[in-house]
Amino acid sequence: MRVEEAHAIKSSLDQFANNDHEVLLNIGSSTDDFRIVQQPHIDNVIFSKLDSARFTVVHFDLKKDHGVDISGDIFNPEVQHNLQSIKPSIILCCNLLEHLVDISRNNIPPIINNILSKGGVLIMSVPFSYPLHFDPIDTYFRPTPNEISKLFPNYDILEQEIIRSNTFMREYALYSMSIKIKTIIRLMLPIYKFKEWICLAHRVLWLFRSYKVSYIVLRKK
Repeated sequence: MRVEEAHAIKSSLDQFANNDHEVLLNIGSSTDDFRIVQQPHIDNVIFSKLDSARFTVVHFDLKKDHGVDISGDIFNPEVQHNLQSIKPSIILCCNLLEHLVDISRNNIPPIINNILSKGGVLIMSVPFSYPLHFDPIDTYFRPTPNEISKLFPNYDILEQEIIRSNTFMREYALYSMSIKIKTIIRLMLPIYKFKEWICLAHRVLWLFRSYKVSYIVLRKK
């Protein structure tokens, strides 16, 4: 998740969370380590800023680990029933669709629709202009916000935009000298852990162009 993306999510929650008590289901949440250590802006900007008296946050992910409240395969009907039982009024689904093959990706909208309460808010993001990032795969699904909205025809569009982030050059400039040197050396060693190398090499294509993320907020009719 990009820092700018996290700020957009927090802004949307402030604007569109209108109930006295909201149950926020974070689909594809990953772990505490990911949200707090690897990408600390996720917790710093979003979750640590939510009023605990107003929001009940449920983190859901495929893997069972610290910081995951419910784990399991979202395509399992029993898991879907468990998620539906918490009656989420807000669903956060960020940077998930690009990691699913076509059949699975096409099944996500009806699953989310069955889980989300009527009148609930869906916040979704998918990379639009972004390098490969395997987790464990990247299908290179890079839709526009309008293409995402078409997956949810019975929803009102509350907000949609393409979020612009920084470039790989700006990221590289912030690295320590040791990380800069390791990055250059790593680029010259494609035979070592090729999948990791190809992701780094692909990132170089964004040396001077901005990463972009498709972002949309919908309300279930």
